[in-house]
Amino acid sequence: MPRRLALIVPVTLWLAGCSGLKVEAAAEKPPFTVEIHATPVSATDGAAFKVWGERLRQRQWNHYECAPVVGHPGAALCLFSHSMLMRQIFASAVWDVEGPRKGDRRDGSILGIDLRFRDLEAFAERRCLEMPSRGPACSPVERAFLLEVLPRLEAELGATSVIAAPWGNLEIIEHELLHAQYFSDDAYRNAIGEFWHRSLNPRQRNAFRSHLHGLYDSANEDLMINEFQAYMLQSHEVDWLPGFRDRHRQPLLDFLVARGLMPNKVVFDDVP
Repeated sequence: MPRRLALIVPVTLWLAGCSGLKVEAAAEKPPFTVEIHATPVSATDGAAFKVWGERLRQRQWNHYECAPVVGHPGAALCLFSHSMLMRQIFASAVWDVEGPRKGDRRDGSILGIDLRFRDLEAFAERRCLEMPSRGPACSPVERAFLLEVLPRLEAELGATSVIAAPWGNLEIIEHELLHAQYFSDDAYRNAIGEFWHRSLNPRQRNAFRSHLHGLYDSANEDLMINEFQAYMLQSHEVDWLPGFRDRHRQPLLDFLVARGLMPNKVVFDDVP
């Protein structure tokens, strides 16, 4: 998932979902709402994404909606009307699952989310279930998503991973959809891993790890491969990965085409 160096400002919220779920933390705060849609959205239908985005813009900042994605079986895409709520729900889990060791960590804001349910469920077991000696370590907002919304996404959508982004930054949504393909397509994931090990030499792999060090757990090989493919195949380059896209993007695309595989096309050209 993409990161940007910034300051994260914590807030406290409470949730009232469309199914009547309520987890109260502060009575003076407005509720945040979640809607789960059964109809899949298509990343190749820019007009449909525009309609979804316009609807989100009309909602309060503390609202998000989730839906399955065409071509990404098992992925639930959650779009937020504001990034702050997304970070409050996911920040601790992201750093727990993907973050570097605490001493190596650089402060950074989280721009998008891509997490497997198995990792979120393990995080919930460690952080959100009450212990005899103390209450849960996670916040009410985290607890509501992990213990209430996550099971709904699994039961209603058959989801095994969640990708999330605030509406308005289509580049981030595109990046997260590449992660969704890595999670959901075994042949695609295996081909990406083969390219990483066969086409990049140890020096090149270590150079990529060093660029992500402090924002990600650079010792997590699967995470590095996943981030590599997303940063190489997204339509825009990030300025803190100098030269990597020019050197590796086209060879990676050629490698995938030769195996009958391609990143799922994302069409946002007609979305303002």
